[in-house]
Amino acid sequence: MGPPQPDATNATTVTTTRRVRADIGPGPRDNRRYAITRAGLRALQEWLASTPAPSVERDEFIVRVWSMWLLESESARSMVKDHRAEHRKRLEAYGLMEQEMLQDGPPESNSPAFAAYAALRAGLSYERHRIAWCDWVLAALADDVPCRAPQ
Repeated sequence: MGPPQPDATNATTVTTTRRVRADIGPGPRDNRRYAITRAGLRALQEWLASTPAPSVERDEFIVRVWSMWLLESESARSMVKDHRAEHRKRLEAYGLMEQEMLQDGPPESNSPAFAAYAALRAGLSYERHRIAWCDWVLAALADDVPCRAPQ
């Protein structure tokens, strides 16, 4: 299994392992600016080529939905409506980001811009799915009858 890996998001860890260089920038207080080093770039490339660990999904809202039978109908609907509104707001923000990213046309597939766009597309898809799922739950709650998955 090997030794535990340092937390790659910790600024102290990445600077002491010489993967990122920190310089003090101008300003009234310490203003650290980070830049990736050659060693850091090699480490990032190795990490990208490795097999990711299995994802661990922890979604508190799904746990709440699992137990919403304990709520009054209106409280359950309100909970789902509020959740839907959060995802709608995020979808709108992602949509604006997409417009900005594509204003000069689609990015080349081997570019950093394409990688960022691919990640954004995953976010857009997730938000659309979550909204559609909330709509399905709300429709089932409104009918107050046993429900079937959408076809």
